[in-house]
Amino acid sequence: MTKEAPTNPNPLYPKNVGYQFRGYYLDEQSVPTFQYRSGTLEIEDRTIAIDDGGTQQLKRILRFESPEPQTVWFRAFVGDFSRESDRVYRSDRLRLTIPVTESPVTESKVRPLPDDPKRLELVLRLQVPQGESTMEFLYELLK
Repeated sequence: MTKEAPTNPNPLYPKNVGYQFRGYYLDEQSVPTFQYRSGTLEIEDRTIAIDDGGTQQLKRILRFESPEPQTVWFRAFVGDFSRESDRVYRSDRLRLTIPVTESPVTESKVRPLPDDPKRLELVLRLQVPQGESTMEFLYELLK
């Protein structure tokens, strides 16, 4: 993709670069865990609701299984939002917190969406180690 052609016209682009949706499964409470593959990286993506003393939150848990260390880009937030700090982003209805733990986030980019420049996306560069690893994001519902 280029500045002149910001979207990829090839609908098979994800498949051609090794991205594959692998389905999902439900736990005992019928909460889905989505499964993906990107090249040799296996990804599970699960979101659970947390009611922490009146604060409604969603915890998004990404589990990775990788045969070697890899760098991937993760789209964490989309819409009309602003940056509160290095690890906190906020829209009028949602606040995203990126944990400060031994986070594999090495870079973040906020950029306009190609098809709607008034809306933004936050993409994070993740360093995924060899073996199994997990990363969590906290989304707080503001309204």
